[in-house]
Amino acid sequence: MNYRFHLTRDQYLATLKAELKAQCLDPLHLLVSFLLTVVQFAWIVFLFTHAGLTEQVKLILSLASAALFGATLWWNLALNSRAKRKLRAIEKAGYLYQDFTSLIRIKVDDGVLKIYGGKNKLSYDCAYLRGFSFVGEMLALIFSNGQAVHRILIPISTFGGRSEAAAFARKLEDIGAYADEELAEDPDCVVEYVSTEKEFVSDYVRCCRTAYRTPYMLTASFLLKVLLAVFLVWCVCNGTITGTVWQFTACLAAFLLLSRPLLVFSPLIRLSAGQYAKTLFSGAERMTFRVSVDSQYLTIVSDTFCNRFSLERVSVVEKTAHALYVYLRGGIIQAIPAKNTDAHALSRCYVLLQAQAEMNKRQRKNFSILRRGNKE
Repeated sequence: MNYRFHLTRDQYLATLKAELKAQCLDPLHLLVSFLLTVVQFAWIVFLFTHAGLTEQVKLILSLASAALFGATLWWNLALNSRAKRKLRAIEKAGYLYQDFTSLIRIKVDDGVLKIYGGKNKLSYDCAYLRGFSFVGEMLALIFSNGQAVHRILIPISTFGGRSEAAAFARKLEDIGAYADEELAEDPDCVVEYVSTEKEFVSDYVRCCRTAYRTPYMLTASFLLKVLLAVFLVWCVCNGTITGTVWQFTACLAAFLLLSRPLLVFSPLIRLSAGQYAKTLFSGAERMTFRVSVDSQYLTIVSDTFCNRFSLERVSVVEKTAHALYVYLRGGIIQAIPAKNTDAHALSRCYVLLQAQAEMNKRQRKNFSILRRGNKE
């Protein structure tokens, strides 16, 4: 497999800009931006008209409000400038393989993806390909070896279209699996299901909300945030915190502490899930998903992506009447619907992943004890 293409700086910037735009459209980001612009400005106006502030305090609040308002607007609207800054940072850190002035050639030789472009000559063993996805008009290949993670961007037009690009990425996956004897083993469990975009959104929302009934989200830090938020609200209601400004500040702090669970259990979560599904399905009416578990990896394959996760990352597994929910360290979640799915295969998958989650939990406790012992 040999391909040649040009990747311009504008194409790369367009990809970075698309990623930044997607981040800005996240419901939690929109909510915070609304609080930092409209809400805080309205509150300042209210204080000016009802709080009897001195002229000096009014000046300070006006400058602070204007600065916060302007900075928030710039952060959300200046995507092109932010993309250019991000590109400069990537180039400075040496993470950019592309040579924008030269023809880039890629080929696969003996299980290794080789990239040639100008002075750059890079090689990636296909056994370390952990997944692929589409970012705008780019195919993103993710290679991971230990803590090192590299993302290779290739224009979809290089392959002729999105389906051809996905076929190329799958071919790399097959080569990597063949090159690695461990990955070549037959999986211990395989679950396949077909999902529409609407069904995917519903399963994703349930998965996010179910997380708050499991140890995945009910951590010490989360419980501490809840207690602190309740304490602040109690102080305001009890009159311990007096003064309009301080009461508003306390309520705002409590809201920010609980912003994520409030988002998850509000209709806004469907907006976030819908944006994610729209990117994933790319206009397709339905997609086929294949989830497999072997001795080392949890692999999730669909028509537009292929992700492989080490079983060491499995944190919590929850099975309900609707689906099997898998939660991995790093904020990765996966919902496997029970509807139209082989019940035996789904149960087998649950048993394997649940056992792995318990083993990972015991190992983390043991390592924690060792670390405390070393400090002593």
